[in-house]
Amino acid sequence: SEEKLRRLTDNMMDMVSQVDRENRAIFASPSHTKVMGYEMDEILGHRPLEMVHPDDVAMVREQFLKGVQDRTETRIEYRGLHKDGHYVWLETIISCLYTPEGEFDGVVFSSRDITARMNAEAARRESEERLRKLTDNMMDMVSQVDRESKMVFVSPSHKKILGYEAEELLGRDPIEFVHPDDAERVVGEAMRGGPGGVTTASEYRIRHRDGHYIWLETVNSYLFAEDGSFDGLVFSSRDITERKNAEAAHRDSEERYNAMFHRSHDCIYIHDFAGNFLDANDSSLSLLGYSRDEIRNVSFQSLMFAEDIPGAIEALKEILANGYQKEKKRYRLKAKNGEV
Repeated sequence: SEEKLRRLTDNMMDMVSQVDRENRAIFASPSHTKVMGYEMDEILGHRPLEMVHPDDVAMVREQFLKGVQDRTETRIEYRGLHKDGHYVWLETIISCLYTPEGEFDGVVFSSRDITARMNAEAARRESEERLRKLTDNMMDMVSQVDRESKMVFVSPSHKKILGYEAEELLGRDPIEFVHPDDAERVVGEAMRGGPGGVTTASEYRIRHRDGHYIWLETVNSYLFAEDGSFDGLVFSSRDITERKNAEAAHRDSEERYNAMFHRSHDCIYIHDFAGNFLDANDSSLSLLGYSRDEIRNVSFQSLMFAEDIPGAIEALKEILANGYQKEKKRYRLKAKNGEV
């Protein structure tokens, strides 16, 4: 039985050790050398707490005593001192031993190196902390949905822009908040990026908590699991309401200008500083006999009489200097058919 136990402990990666009732090591598996660097004679006779990180000693002692008192196995995570001086993260199961009479008779420790796992968790926490600091202070909104299209993360900026607390959004489908007239288009635009994981963008209206709608510009990025299956979406959104309002105001201004320009009974035309026609309203085209495409290939000077050109040049200089013409000028223009 002892030979079988020796063969087992000689080849295992986990460390097994035993202390007596005085808490001194009386057995240590050879894996202690592989994991912690110590030879057996450097461990036997010593107390395990001597090799525990100072910041973890109180916790390890407390859990050890609790296990002895409750007569239960205890699992702990702590840092153990490697022979070369650095610390190794260990996960240890503490099992107390008792005599047939029920007296405490020592402890068996089963330990494994979890340094890689703890480093990975620390790196993840650091990454999440950096992400939290980034999203906490950004004006744009960042959110994530799972494969069921339920929100699993929303940045604090959702509160600033949309008025919702995080708990009012988590677990819900973002399409619930999109304007009904935009919803179908938004879903279609997002789905276009699915097969190849292509990033897509959308502009749409979304409902604020107080009921009004604001315009958002959103970039959709697909997430995939290690096996290549769809695993959710990340949305990066910004409020473009001011831009949309400005665009709408510009369109309205353009429409009013076009209405005034084309419907006026007066002749109105636009030319550059070289005298080339850029546009002319319907009254001008009717008077001169040109189509809109034809007038753009004609210069103002070509329609004038030679003796009127110097006065027109002086008027142009006055406009360039003052921004306007103080006095009206009279010019004769030749229509397409040669009439004046």
